[in-house]
Amino acid sequence: MLKNYLKIAFRNITRQKLFSFINIFGLAIGLAVFIMIIMYVQSQLSYDKYNLKLDRIYRAVVGVKVNDNEWAQFARSSELSGPEFKNQFSQIESVARIEKHDPDKAFVTYNDKRFYEGAFLHTNSAFFDVFTFNFVEGSAANALSNPNSIVITSSIAKKYFGNEDALGKVLRIDNKTDYSVTGVISDVPYNSHFHFDFLANKTNWENTKSIAYTYILLKKGNTANDLERQFPAFIDKYFTHTRFAKQSDNYSIILQPLASIHLHSNINGELEPNSDIRYVTIFTAIAFFILLIGCINYTNIATSKYLKRITEIGVRKALGANKHSLATQIFAESITLSFISLILAIGMVELTAEKISNYTGIIIPALKFQANYLFILSLLLITFVTGILSGAYPAFYVSRFSAAQILRKSLTALNLKFNLRKVLIVVQFAIAVLIITATFIFKMQLNFIENKRLGFDKENVVIVDDQAGSLSGNYNAFKNNLHQSTNIASLTSGDIPGPAGGMAYGFLQNGKPFVVRVVDVDNDYLQTLGMQLKEGRGFNSPSDTSNIVINETGAKSLARGNVIGLELGKTGRRSLGKIIGIVKDFNINSLKEKIMPVVIRLRPSEHSNVLIKVRANKVREAINEINNQWSNFVKERPIQYSFLNDVLNGLYISDEKITRLFGIFAFVSIFLACLGLFGVSALVAEQRTKEMGIRKILGASVQEIIYLISKEFVLWIIIANIISIPIAYYFMNKWLQEFAYRIDLGGWIFLLIVLVSLTIAFITIGFHAIKVANSNPAEILKCE
Repeated sequence: MLKNYLKIAFRNITRQKLFSFINIFGLAIGLAVFIMIIMYVQSQLSYDKYNLKLDRIYRAVVGVKVNDNEWAQFARSSELSGPEFKNQFSQIESVARIEKHDPDKAFVTYNDKRFYEGAFLHTNSAFFDVFTFNFVEGSAANALSNPNSIVITSSIAKKYFGNEDALGKVLRIDNKTDYSVTGVISDVPYNSHFHFDFLANKTNWENTKSIAYTYILLKKGNTANDLERQFPAFIDKYFTHTRFAKQSDNYSIILQPLASIHLHSNINGELEPNSDIRYVTIFTAIAFFILLIGCINYTNIATSKYLKRITEIGVRKALGANKHSLATQIFAESITLSFISLILAIGMVELTAEKISNYTGIIIPALKFQANYLFILSLLLITFVTGILSGAYPAFYVSRFSAAQILRKSLTALNLKFNLRKVLIVVQFAIAVLIITATFIFKMQLNFIENKRLGFDKENVVIVDDQAGSLSGNYNAFKNNLHQSTNIASLTSGDIPGPAGGMAYGFLQNGKPFVVRVVDVDNDYLQTLGMQLKEGRGFNSPSDTSNIVINETGAKSLARGNVIGLELGKTGRRSLGKIIGIVKDFNINSLKEKIMPVVIRLRPSEHSNVLIKVRANKVREAINEINNQWSNFVKERPIQYSFLNDVLNGLYISDEKITRLFGIFAFVSIFLACLGLFGVSALVAEQRTKEMGIRKILGASVQEIIYLISKEFVLWIIIANIISIPIAYYFMNKWLQEFAYRIDLGGWIFLLIVLVSLTIAFITIGFHAIKVANSNPAEILKCE
């Protein structure tokens, strides 16, 4: 019996090639997108779970009281570096600390190989007691036990040593320190919240107060809550360098589970940009929505297709077929089609997943059948359920009529006047419009961010990294030589404006907590970056090292009249300096955050970034001159430069990735919706061909015919927009609240979306409408 059902199913699929293709291809695309999104969601939920001691690992997050009602959280701290942190708490088994390399990129040499390496971290000997990594050479037990030892990844070992053993090889870092390779590990998994290629043991760590990331491994049987209750006393005892009266009133330590960092943490100073659990939720919903659109396409077209075969069904009923056997036949066709679609979908995933990953920058892991057998079984079950759900309505709807009703053609169903089709088309277009609207607003917000005036000039500013001090005593000569060039507008040195530039500084001012970002600069900083003074003056002499410039927000936060001449953060003999000027506000952080108080102080340093403003139409020539001047003064290492504009745009790289992925899903959803609309409109046009032929004979014009066929579909699309736009407005307005500076959701945005969706829909159904309108009525009626 089953063999007979399948034989008839394949026969019907091949007989109606166009509609079978629409069903199979549409469902395959829906399944392919569903598979890729679920694979992405799985990967996001798997971050850091390769660590064997995951449930006992926590990151210490430091909170600083910004004002009476607000706290700022920081992923790293300087107060937790001493041995007292572990020694004070019996619940702690081990403490691993991580510090980024300074400067941002290490200059690594081995024989004739010389590279700048960005994935360079420093740690202590307990690192592998806390974290789990696979050793290819050496062992975790003693890899970082000696000073100047370093662990590298397999890729780096191949890069520097080829096929030779890496153990014992010596790498020179920044032309001053030699590190011996004591271990080689497999490349850090993609699903780690931090990555590295080099992991160096920092010497004399325990005696320093370095700002670093602190990870705690609790002993078995202990809880984070029990330990957190003991932190206030620890803070009062050891946070001695701060300027608050009682430290625990203004500082806190929170233990953050390792497994929650990637999706639930976006605090100051993250090791790497994290994702967001909300995106995981949204993409999961989109996966099911797109699969739903594929199912809707099948249901609409299958119902119409079976009503075309109504005579066949009537004859089969007259010959003894019962309701159960007819429904089973329809389910057999539906499930067969679903599994054909699944095979095609898996092929699509294999062909496109890597390309989509490269385009979006979001990793979609490969579909490994053996390693992910539970997902494969789930996918088979989903495909089976999809076939059942897709075929349920046509199976129960068509099979319920009697043979007499069918053969007398007394059914209203024969005129295709069933309301479910309308509802399903409205639903699928509402979903498509919702995703398109979200993508459009995502892109508008990112464009707004990229083009917003930040309070300084970020265009055509070249950053030369000299944090290693390669220019040494030659900085002034380097600066003067470049000033002679007509391609260079201005030159300065100092912290890069952005989250990585400067440091947070907290103190009591007039008895209240006051937190500022301190940016160290030289005399020409304000001029080079085009920052505008509102009051007072800037720096104009070396003696200004005891003076500071504050931004407008900082001046207002002091809650007093004229702040010029005010000494800021004075405690005993120490202070930040005396305010000599107020600069107009500028965005030093991401535009997701409000402008914070910023202090600019004169601290010329030979270990800093050089910021060079070049002429807009002379960028290439200016870069060549900068290269030449660097080569004149620095022989031991090549120049390393970037553009300020690129650095700042990098703050939104995760949002840009999400927007690209949304764009793909928006295209897929509207394509599937149109594919279904194309199939349904083809059936409707075919079934109304005789009616339109008669209308043409009675004098109806081509335009009237097109209008009659199109109006019902257009009405459904308008209803879909009416449903989806308020939902889109609510959720996108909520997303925009994350940004301190954002676009306004004007009515024109949604009007544009309506017009675009109507245009797309009309183009889709217009093909069939025009074809019927231009047909010869004599030929139509002769065939009838």
